[in-house]
Amino acid sequence: QVELRGQVLPAVVALRDVGLEPLVLEPKEGLALLNGTQLMTALGALLAVDAERLIRTASVAAAMSVEALLGTEVAFAEPYQLARPHPGQVETAAELLRGSELQASHHRSAHKVQDPYSIRCVPQVHGAVRDALGYLERVLDVECNSATDNPLVFPEGGAAGEETLATGGGRVISGGNFHGEPVALALDFAKLALAELGSIAERRIALLLDPRFNEGLPAFLAPRPGLSSGFMLLQYTAAALGAQGPRPPGQRRFDTDEREPGGPRLDGPDRRATSPTGPRGGRADPRHRARLRRAGPRCAVGGRRPAARGRCCRGASPGPGAGA
Repeated sequence: QVELRGQVLPAVVALRDVGLEPLVLEPKEGLALLNGTQLMTALGALLAVDAERLIRTASVAAAMSVEALLGTEVAFAEPYQLARPHPGQVETAAELLRGSELQASHHRSAHKVQDPYSIRCVPQVHGAVRDALGYLERVLDVECNSATDNPLVFPEGGAAGEETLATGGGRVISGGNFHGEPVALALDFAKLALAELGSIAERRIALLLDPRFNEGLPAFLAPRPGLSSGFMLLQYTAAALGAQGPRPPGQRRFDTDEREPGGPRLDGPDRRATSPTGPRGGRADPRHRARLRRAGPRCAVGGRRPAARGRCCRGASPGPGAGA
């Protein structure tokens, strides 16, 4: 059954109502429908379209937040960005606060030297998200124009030696193009990136609501602070949604309150990234990882004798079942 115009109907009836005939599967099309790779690709394409809209909306919201907090656009200057020219970073900085009259109005007024991370690092964070989504789009572009069936038929032949068994004279190859790993990794990367986009947005919301750091705006952006909670629950919601998102294992980050050991911070609740923690974790226990890498060759060499007895693997001469 399917839903059509708000009614649940048998699929055959719904197809007839819209002028379509039921699909009659040809050889190998059943596998194409059952294999999950094309479903991953289709969902990934929808994600890519939604994410592109989201990243542009997030940059507009960030620019509005910079203006509301009387932040400076100096950190977004093109020469500064080109000193570290990640494509997404440069593109994001170019979109922020072009021709802002509000920015120009306080250029000569007393101003803090630099804004909190969640303000001045928008090009770096949003830009990294853009680059991650760009990687997803490149993977999807390849995948949408690929053959992921199995086996694959090459009518002209020559894909394998004609004498090779089970290849139809070199025209049929059974392989692993159906495997979804390229798409899966790209989707995981995009998921982590979008979580970071939400994280930094929540920190800007926290700054906007805090009268100690929001440059004269009322507490919680409420018309009558104390009697009205204003946008406080919106910030709670944003924080709760951020807590549900994935935490990148490579670049660990955490959000700070206005106080830390050693006294109060001057730039308010903000977002920190402890980048060295990630690579340290990736290199943890190298001996354990080395053992894992050695296990494969040991099994491969020990499991089958070479056709011609010889020396291999640091001089070892493996016999039947001998390790390398």
